[in-house]
Amino acid sequence: MIRYISLAPFKWIVFCCAMIAAPHLLAEVTARTDRYEMYSDETLQLNVNVDSRSNINRADIESLQTLFDILEQRQYTSTSTTLNGQRTTSKVLQFRLRPKNTGILTIPAFRSGNEASQPIQITVYSAAKRPNKLPQDAVIISATLSEQTPYVKQPFVLTLEVAYNIEMQNAALEGLTFPAFDSVELNKGTTIETRSNKQYKVYRQVLQLTADQAGRYSLPDIVLSADYYNATSGQVERFSRAAQVGRIDVRAIPKNYPTNAIWLPVTSLTLEDNLDSNQSYQVGDYIDWLTLMTVEGAPATQLPDPLANIEAQLPTGVRLYRNPAEIDDSRRVDVSALSFTAAGSLRLPEIRIPWWNIDKDKLEWATLPARNMRVAAVSQNSNATNGLSPAPNQAVAIDSEQASSDETETETTTQKSFNFWKAIAILLAIAWPATVLYFIFIARKPVQKTTEQNNKTVDTDAEQSLARYAKQNDITGFYNELMTQMRAIELTEKQLINALDDDGVNAFETLNNYLFAEQRQQPDQDSLLLLAKKFRKLFKQYKANNRSKNKSKQQLFDL
Repeated sequence: MIRYISLAPFKWIVFCCAMIAAPHLLAEVTARTDRYEMYSDETLQLNVNVDSRSNINRADIESLQTLFDILEQRQYTSTSTTLNGQRTTSKVLQFRLRPKNTGILTIPAFRSGNEASQPIQITVYSAAKRPNKLPQDAVIISATLSEQTPYVKQPFVLTLEVAYNIEMQNAALEGLTFPAFDSVELNKGTTIETRSNKQYKVYRQVLQLTADQAGRYSLPDIVLSADYYNATSGQVERFSRAAQVGRIDVRAIPKNYPTNAIWLPVTSLTLEDNLDSNQSYQVGDYIDWLTLMTVEGAPATQLPDPLANIEAQLPTGVRLYRNPAEIDDSRRVDVSALSFTAAGSLRLPEIRIPWWNIDKDKLEWATLPARNMRVAAVSQNSNATNGLSPAPNQAVAIDSEQASSDETETETTTQKSFNFWKAIAILLAIAWPATVLYFIFIARKPVQKTTEQNNKTVDTDAEQSLARYAKQNDITGFYNELMTQMRAIELTEKQLINALDDDGVNAFETLNNYLFAEQRQQPDQDSLLLLAKKFRKLFKQYKANNRSKNKSKQQLFDL
């Protein structure tokens, strides 16, 4: 006889156990992403769910940051209903991530108490390998190096160029970070050029790179990614182009370079001063000493102090007084003074600055030769000015008339001598700071003059050049001049459009579409003059508004 056992009691037991375990099940940590494959220029969204009363381990977020840049992080609360009808809440941490490398990247497990999420693997492909049907000559990217075998601490230049004749949106560059090099942006901007009978916008960015250590470096490809409208498919599509930079072999400091000297790999270096060794001096004199170093191939901030060790080598009877050095882009001026405290023939030591001629690849020296300075003792008249007097108790037999005459003559001579040396002292006191200020003025004057001329030129261009191109119907020249003026005040196309009224925007769009879009309606002279007039009002407003250019993600232009 077969007995059937009722399962109803077991169902109730299972149900009760589920009710008891439900809160613990909700306490688990889960992680989800919106994709598992992506290109290196794309982003993904990561959601991490955890009980509202708990927090995830901070170390897990730090592990995530080793593989991904966290572009955005948000937190919100999610409400759900359990099996027994109770409402529970959980905390959702949302991350917007961009990969730092290509390949298979693992999002780590996130822990909260004794619970942990499952790791997630993401496959990241290089954006340069993204397939697209865009013609190769529509966008051309290249990268060139001024030097592929530089020395340590030798600046060299990387020039990136992007030529394009299509409208692009969300354009971005990746691969412009060089951890092994110090990078300084020298210039960037956009111009119009004609290539193979086609007009292109040409974006150039110039970077100066300097390596701190010798070795062989393989720089990553520089990849441009952007959206464009595909007229064939009628959709906006994304494309990528890559430029190979190649390998850089950084050479070490040559063995024959002086060990204790500052390493200077430059094109040229000169050292000169204003001392005249043919002139005679007296004890108590002091003279201005100005030394000038001029360099090509490196910033003047790298130049050593030419007088750093000379004070310890000065002969007895010479003292050196120094002011801070004046340094600009290519020159270092050291302002100092020499005073003489002892008579005789004094020899100033030779000054030698080693440098490496990168054109000839050999060691050279910038020198100031040793000089002999003739210093005379102070004369009797000069002693009188210093308060010197004959020794006391010195008896001299003279008659009263001669004494009176000599006394008057001595008084007159002493007074004249005193007045003469007093005038000399005053002149020297004025000449010393005046000479220093004059030399500094002369040293700075070319730079100031150039700056003033540039500012004046920019102002004149902003006032007149646009109107001149408009009257000549030179549309390409008008556009290039407009871009030049916009770069001078760091005004982007987006800012220009936002600042213009409707008439100005229509004039600019007509100009832009005529040059770079399928619309071939030529802008008339009146619309260009209108745009020039409206731009003049913006020029002074934006001239002093310099925005920070240090962006982690380089944009070709704002749209």
